[in-house]
Amino acid sequence: MPTAISGSPRLSIVIPAPADPAAVEETLVSVLEYRPAESEIIVVLGFEYGDPWNIGDEVRFIKAPIGSNRVACVNLGLAASRGRVLHVLAAGWRATPFWTDAAVEHFTDERVGAVVPLELAADDPDRIVAAGIETCRSGRRICRRPRGDASRVRGFRAADQATPSGPTLEAGFWSSQMLARLTNGFCLWCGDEYADADMAVSLRAAGGRVVLEPAARVVAAAERQRPQRPFAAGLYGERLFWRSLAAEPVLRSLVLHLFEILR
Repeated sequence: MPTAISGSPRLSIVIPAPADPAAVEETLVSVLEYRPAESEIIVVLGFEYGDPWNIGDEVRFIKAPIGSNRVACVNLGLAASRGRVLHVLAAGWRATPFWTDAAVEHFTDERVGAVVPLELAADDPDRIVAAGIETCRSGRRICRRPRGDASRVRGFRAADQATPSGPTLEAGFWSSQMLARLTNGFCLWCGDEYADADMAVSLRAAGGRVVLEPAARVVAAAERQRPQRPFAAGLYGERLFWRSLAAEPVLRSLVLHLFEILR
């Protein structure tokens, strides 16, 4: 297993952990087991954690204010990271062997802003539960879930899939340089539900490329479904729409947004 490095790493792995120590440790075990070379690991904690495994020499722990959500934890990790590529892997999610190799190579092209990994089911590592997200001009965020044969790893072909708008907040690879040019971090006002969609819209407006990489695979948390909060989702969706309006044709977007409100 590679040890921590003293120089600037190629890859920063940020694990946002607003709560649940058991989820943090599950993710850390997998990341440390399959840790890529030239990488740093940053865990952003929204709770007290005593490092019972004494891994402070391999992992950097950052304390977030109590009550911080996942977006706030990601932003703290982003601000502390030094790598040219930022990889977010939420607490409770698991790494797989060589999961970063192919994804990181895409960033040799400076036009690439994000790489989308395949997200696999915790109870069936051959079943794909998500392959990024899609954003609509109406202000809607859609999780892309392959269907039929493409929902199995052995039947999935990236060439047959439409390019997603971006990765999910829970698992994605981002160009640190492009993120720095776009914004100071993910939008807190769009919440955990829509922050990834907001960033995807910003990336598209800046001309950043998004790549779907099937060789990059992570195992989703067993409870990967986001909590259903209709009011909050509606509020964040409205914020996403108005923030993204400058990057879209206004009249068409307003019409589509009206239909989205009615839906």
